[in-house]
Amino acid sequence: MKKIITTVLMVVLGTMVWATGCSIEPFTPEDSVRKLDKTTIDSFSNIEMDIDVSEIDIIPTSDEFAIEYNIVNQDIDYSVKDDVLTVDATKFDSWGHIDCKDSYIKIYVPENSELTNIDCTCDVGRINISDLVADTGTIDSSVGDLNLDNILVNTNLKIKNSVGATDVSLANSDCSYNVSSSVGGIRINDNSYSGLDVNMNHKSDNGPKVTIDNSTGHVDFDY
Repeated sequence: MKKIITTVLMVVLGTMVWATGCSIEPFTPEDSVRKLDKTTIDSFSNIEMDIDVSEIDIIPTSDEFAIEYNIVNQDIDYSVKDDVLTVDATKFDSWGHIDCKDSYIKIYVPENSELTNIDCTCDVGRINISDLVADTGTIDSSVGDLNLDNILVNTNLKIKNSVGATDVSLANSDCSYNVSSSVGGIRINDNSYSGLDVNMNHKSDNGPKVTIDNSTGHVDFDY
């Protein structure tokens, strides 16, 4: 029972935070902000992110691997080791200020790069990824919109979003997919499906396998 109550409270709080622009309490002490201007880092082909509260952008650039962030009321660490960029942001031990209007993390990847894997988990905040090539990807969001635009996936893409809209556009010409939405409906290419607990499947011998599991929020999927 305690676990159920905690889960319900987290969903209610998360929905409120997301719907109001991810902000509770306007006061932000200066020492609670972690800021880094755009900084060049070593090259990598894998991304692993575990973020409490922030907007996340993975952006193509002309020639450099880089990171930039402005994080409120969280500790953040990043490193590049063994071809893996690891980024962790953890909220301070307090139920005080939560803010993702001003919190962002930007990862810059050269546009001609082919990533091996993207593994991105975010509790609260939008995730935006555009114009990238990756062998595999796993995107997990508790509360927030997901926007993946013009993504070329070679093998597998798994997306889970508990609360928020999910918009995925693949550069692949074909794929196998399983797309489900408990509340919110689904649009795949030019076809729309409404109602509760909608589940759409398609098998193909070509292209990657895509799984999208959206609990509350509309799904747009194009390929």
